[in-house]
Amino acid sequence: MNPIKQSLAAAAFGVTALLASASAFAAVATVDKPLKDFSGACESGGCGWSVAINGVELGSGQIGIDPSNGDISTAARSWRWDDGGSMVYLTGLSGNVDPFLVFGGGALNNSAADMTFAFTFSMPLIPALPVPINTFSEMGITLTPPPNAFAQVYATSSGGHIMEAQDIDILPSGARVRVNKGVDLFDESMLYTATGDGNPMTGDTQFFFQSASGSILSGGPYDIMVVTVQFGLTPGAGVGFSGKVEQIPVPEPSTYAMLGIGLATLAVVARRRRRT
Repeated sequence: MNPIKQSLAAAAFGVTALLASASAFAAVATVDKPLKDFSGACESGGCGWSVAINGVELGSGQIGIDPSNGDISTAARSWRWDDGGSMVYLTGLSGNVDPFLVFGGGALNNSAADMTFAFTFSMPLIPALPVPINTFSEMGITLTPPPNAFAQVYATSSGGHIMEAQDIDILPSGARVRVNKGVDLFDESMLYTATGDGNPMTGDTQFFFQSASGSILSGGPYDIMVVTVQFGLTPGAGVGFSGKVEQIPVPEPSTYAMLGIGLATLAVVARRRRRT
């Protein structure tokens, strides 16, 4: 096996933990939503994935929605394109329309020039999310250089980040209004590099991790979430990535008031118990 491919396999990883603050927030701040209706969820073109190299799409497909719970799935979790040298692949795509998205993939540039790679994941939001919306994202990247050489992965999108997330409001006219979620990761102003020492078993691979939180305060309700991972990769280098984008509608002020009353009541009960 190609040493770079061996290093990529050894460097495989998954982002498996939710942000603790997001989980705690969701546990105490449930927002009422109408009953879900999954019929026609993908008719607006918001259920799918695609992968491109140097601007040429090499693979695409639809995601399925479990009508019992809104979980998404795809048969392409292990999709791969390989020309015998360079390759691009998906390692995972899962989530729920209520909504969160977990994704993973990677690429190997075995050519003599830089190559660009683009992964796009889109899913419907059911029911459509009203504002304000809190969003949390996290992603890790492994970068494996060729022996005795320099490697770099860098942003190539017009937005200037390797990972970008947007919500889309589909208007009655069919027009689409895109809003950035404010949780983009791996800015183009930063350098993400690694240098090989000639021995792929001595830990040449570099690991980078970022997370972000943001809010959408206007517009909507939003119908589709789109996550893109776009990057350039220097010759001989391999990269793997895994990440998550999760949205939680912000509770109404009355929810905070009820939470405060509940905490105050618990405090009063606790004081009375101590007295007795």
